[in-house]
Amino acid sequence: MKFKLTKILNHDLLVIIKNNKFLFVLMFFYILSVFIGVFRYYSPVPAGDMWQGYLGFYLQLLDGNYSVWWSQHNEHRILLSKIFFYFDIKYFSGLSLLLIPLNLLLLLFCWCILLFYVSQLLPKKIKAIELYYFVVLLTVFSFSWKQDENIVWAFQSQFWFSYLLPLVAFTSLALSELNKDKHLRLYFVACFIAILTLGSMANGILALPILFMMSVFLKQDWWKIIFLFLLSLASISLYLYDYRSPEHGHSIVDNLTTYKFEVLLFFIEYLGSPLKSIYGSFILGCIHFFLIACVFYHAFKEKFKPYSVSVLAFLTYYLLSAIIISASRVDLGVKAALVGRYTTPSIMSLFLVLTLYLYFRPSHVKIFSKRNVTILAILMLGTQIRTVIKNVDKIHDRQNIEAMQLALGLSPKIKMQEVANKAVTANLSIFATKPYMNKKDKLGNSINSMQCRSLGIIHTKSIKHKMNYLFNIDNDIYIVNSEKIIIGVGVVSNEDPTIIYLVSGQSVKNARLYKC
Repeated sequence: MKFKLTKILNHDLLVIIKNNKFLFVLMFFYILSVFIGVFRYYSPVPAGDMWQGYLGFYLQLLDGNYSVWWSQHNEHRILLSKIFFYFDIKYFSGLSLLLIPLNLLLLLFCWCILLFYVSQLLPKKIKAIELYYFVVLLTVFSFSWKQDENIVWAFQSQFWFSYLLPLVAFTSLALSELNKDKHLRLYFVACFIAILTLGSMANGILALPILFMMSVFLKQDWWKIIFLFLLSLASISLYLYDYRSPEHGHSIVDNLTTYKFEVLLFFIEYLGSPLKSIYGSFILGCIHFFLIACVFYHAFKEKFKPYSVSVLAFLTYYLLSAIIISASRVDLGVKAALVGRYTTPSIMSLFLVLTLYLYFRPSHVKIFSKRNVTILAILMLGTQIRTVIKNVDKIHDRQNIEAMQLALGLSPKIKMQEVANKAVTANLSIFATKPYMNKKDKLGNSINSMQCRSLGIIHTKSIKHKMNYLFNIDNDIYIVNSEKIIIGVGVVSNEDPTIIYLVSGQSVKNARLYKC
């Protein structure tokens, strides 16, 4: 049984793991820490674009505006994510209980498809032990918490879709060449998935044209090439119909012509974003680009093979996306290239290009020795450890305070407050749960002295200058002036529990505190 199991797992993997226990434990910790991080960082409170793109989208559906399914979110048409937004609010109370697990599933799928390419291209090229070290490093990067935005932000499924779906489409077209019995089925699967990519993000428009070029390089039947060409034209026309460019910032063309050096620097930092350091990312970005140039050179020297062409197709998609992002986001400064959401596609591209590079130059696998892989994994360990042990109370308190301000109608963020007011009326998401439910209705009401206990006169201060402190929201505490509730919830500072900070940002003298 042991022999069969090791044979199934390939290259006597169990023996290799036994002889390299530390690396296996390290790899397992990276995987485990992501699940722990999701548990610790999870919050049902919508964040950022979720107010307009998630709750706002569903509220428009309730008003009968069904065109919102295909309408733009900035420059993107996030149809696929909107489907999951709908189900999350409709059947999971709008608390991201569907969306966060979806991010985890997409992360696992991303890891699996990278492993698939490793398993198809490298086993016959390098030794089993070398393959194991490379897989360990791939796993370390794949589960790195540096891409935290794409894991714990419930809004980010479209970012996963915009890179995973094209890769799956390119892989399916490659498989159609390798499986003659199922070539038609796999060909149409590739076409269908590439069409779905239109509903991910704006760069999804590139998937079908690149799939068409891939079909040309693979020398497929003429009707397949023509069909993909026509499909590409139709998809571009569909996406651009009634398209409106976002008003903020300069145009991509203007930035490319005016800020050439800044765009180039942003582009290189973007390619090296997994290191999250201006200097380190610049070096990794240069290496990343050099490796991409190398594999294109080697691929064009040799006969095109389906898997190598599919990797080149994804690298083309990634590079074009990186150029578009660099030109459109350069106004935000070079540090914007290092945000967590950009790390995922960079990791995908980096390990696909490394896999193909080792396929062409297997002797260079010595770079991924046990010592080097261990050093890299340990150097990146700090982020994972902080994920497990970092005090996240501040983060949750800040989110809860902002949510309470919105529930009370007291947020200074006008657009968010407009969405929140409608969500409160419709009893949606967090506003249908404690401690945010029905809070606004209690403002201005009289205190029932039979049901509430006076805690005496309390000095109150504004919370807006103390947002860096930890706070405890007490659902049953009300600040009262002249026996009227003027603010629904008081916030007690852990620094000084005798002082109450008001959620509204106001200061009230001689207020009376009641426990109800």
